[in-house]
Amino acid sequence: PDQANENISRFERRITRLRKHHDECARRHSARQKAKGTSSVCPPMPSQAPDDQVRSPLKQDILVVQQICKERSLADSKENPDRSASPDVPELPAKQLLSTEKPVDTDSDADTIILERTSSSASPRACDVPELKRTDSVFLTKTSLNFSSTSYESSIDSEDEYVPNSETDSEESESLSHNIDASSSSVNAEKECSPLGGKETTANLDSNSDCEVSVLKVKKTAYGQRINNKKQYCLYCSKSFCKMARHLAQVHKNEVDVAKALSYPKGSKERKLNLDLLRNKGNRVHNTDVLKVGKGVLVPRQQSSAKHVSVKDYMHCLNCQGLFRRKALWRHMSRCNLARKCQVTKPGRSRVQALCAYAEPVPEGVEKKLWKLISDMKQDEVTCAVKSDACIIKFGEHLCNKMGSDKTKHEYIRTKMREAGRLLVSARKMGKLQSIKDFFIPANFNHVIKAVKQTSGFKDEDEVFGIPSLALKLGHNLKTMSDIAECEAMIAGDEDAVKHVKMFQHMYSTKWNELVSASALKTLNEAKWNAPELLPFTEDVKKMHMYLGNQTKLYQEKLKFEKSQKNWINLAQVTLCDVIVFNRRRAGEVSKMRLNSYLLRNTSDLHLDVADALSEVEQKLCQHFQRVEIRGKRDRKVPILLTPSMLDSMELLVKNRQACGVLDENFFFFAKPMTESSYYKGTDCIRKVAHQCGAKHPNTLSSTKLRKHIATLSKVLNLTDTELDQLADFMGHDIRVHRKFYRLPEGTLQLAKISKVLMALEQGRAEFKGKNLDEINLDPN
Repeated sequence: PDQANENISRFERRITRLRKHHDECARRHSARQKAKGTSSVCPPMPSQAPDDQVRSPLKQDILVVQQICKERSLADSKENPDRSASPDVPELPAKQLLSTEKPVDTDSDADTIILERTSSSASPRACDVPELKRTDSVFLTKTSLNFSSTSYESSIDSEDEYVPNSETDSEESESLSHNIDASSSSVNAEKECSPLGGKETTANLDSNSDCEVSVLKVKKTAYGQRINNKKQYCLYCSKSFCKMARHLAQVHKNEVDVAKALSYPKGSKERKLNLDLLRNKGNRVHNTDVLKVGKGVLVPRQQSSAKHVSVKDYMHCLNCQGLFRRKALWRHMSRCNLARKCQVTKPGRSRVQALCAYAEPVPEGVEKKLWKLISDMKQDEVTCAVKSDACIIKFGEHLCNKMGSDKTKHEYIRTKMREAGRLLVSARKMGKLQSIKDFFIPANFNHVIKAVKQTSGFKDEDEVFGIPSLALKLGHNLKTMSDIAECEAMIAGDEDAVKHVKMFQHMYSTKWNELVSASALKTLNEAKWNAPELLPFTEDVKKMHMYLGNQTKLYQEKLKFEKSQKNWINLAQVTLCDVIVFNRRRAGEVSKMRLNSYLLRNTSDLHLDVADALSEVEQKLCQHFQRVEIRGKRDRKVPILLTPSMLDSMELLVKNRQACGVLDENFFFFAKPMTESSYYKGTDCIRKVAHQCGAKHPNTLSSTKLRKHIATLSKVLNLTDTELDQLADFMGHDIRVHRKFYRLPEGTLQLAKISKVLMALEQGRAEFKGKNLDEINLDPN
């Protein structure tokens, strides 16, 4: 480890300084003795003393160094077992290590470095000179020390002549043993935390399980101290540097962006922002290349100290190009220093992750329009599965080509793609199927059935689907994707793929109904049995109309007095609810009404020839109401009638659109302010008003139940077939649909009408001969 190497080098430098210190002291003492004319010969140190009697202060240090070398050699042998082992250094006893011998020069070709001192007998010393307890030589293996003899000699030559000036130097030499002990403990701790020891706690990178892409993490020492080793990647030369500002100033100072950044004064905010942007751009280019290749290390803006970090948890900022965690991205973008400078987002609420995902490079072969739809999805594992599968991408392109021009269908396209993505996620967890192409291999058909059942929440014990409609939708999606895959295989000339897809389609048409569809339809039909059919009460409908009338007048006055966004929203929601309830129209049809549909409505007077065929009351009604045509279900043209109160509200909304923050790009009439393509949903508005108006049964006040309510009244009024056709056309459906779904509830019909026939048969009464059900009157008692 690096810490052990540093401690060993420090130990060697201390030995060198001690040797110079001893020689200098001996030289000065000899010079003083010569000046006095006395002998400087001192009794030599006992060189043959037993090992247990040697009292050298460096003896323990030598043993520690030997232990370090042994541990380093053992670690190297475990890390590279196939490498030929180098000759071991003989372990010498302390007696031999402490023996006094003549100095030996360091041999650059030898495998061992010998650090020696001059013998004690070589330097004449007086008897009054205190005896120095020292070590004459230390044997260290070059392989263990991991440095060359040349670097060692240069380090000795560069050392200044050491002359002790104070007691601090001697105290420093006495603390040598404590440093070596700390080095030993550091090596042991590092060994325990290393992969060789089987306990990794300071790993720098966390690899992703899907590919060889990892995220740079915080690296710490064995003592928990952070190591500052993060490197940034240059935007121009793609090399990594710790000091990116210095590198840019020295190497790329002629680049326009670099020159602009360096033109600001040092320490200024502008200089820091521009240099940060250059760092982030270089890192993003590197990160993009890593993701394309599928191998490498991503450089985040802030390194994480968590044990497990996934590549999927990170995303680049749209403004500063830095890589941040997804969960913290919204917080960063709210205070990003470059957000105002770039101005890439429009005012109002925005989904940060969707914007940043759309800013990522568009993959090859994917249309930009489709990539925008995918980026608007919730960024989770399902979206990742959608992006990673070619068949789902082709499926999305197929849907975009059919209905992509209509912005109201974009949510439907995303929903269908996410359904396929959910199926793929479930299949991958099972382990057999990894892509949609694997679904079309005939041998995997049983695994496809299991994946569909698991996604739809199938319960084996009851043989019931938790989400039966999803099982049916997944079957339709697989059929469509198989047709697309067959066409792609034919274009590519892949006969094997064409054969597999055709076999899958044959198995689908033969076995799918038996294994999936039958059970799903059975679950759906059983859920409708004995389900209460709630219809709105006339009293609740009356309360709702009165409440809407009062709220409309209130918000009209407020918007005229104060043109605020809040007042515009309140009036728009009340008007939307009023139009839906009055016309008994589907909520989605009125919600998606476009501004041009209202502005281009027919406001001409009634034709005279047509007016002659109408009664006086009907002519007044034609002058009282105005008619607007909108797009209905299955692209039918359906009308809505507007009362004078509705017209006043809608004129006020159109007049104050721009003043209240509604963008010009949003072409919906009931648009949400500060958004490009969002509108208020009629179902939400009706639900809100139903609970506020004081109705006894607010759950019965919905657009669907109100449409059935008018069908009930049409039966009570006993309309003719022509009048029923006109009513059904106004409601936007066929007369057969009207008779099947929009009549009196089936249970009520059986209780009220058919029960008469059964009671007449039971009583054996013949006086009802030739009468219809309405003419039969029976007393149930």
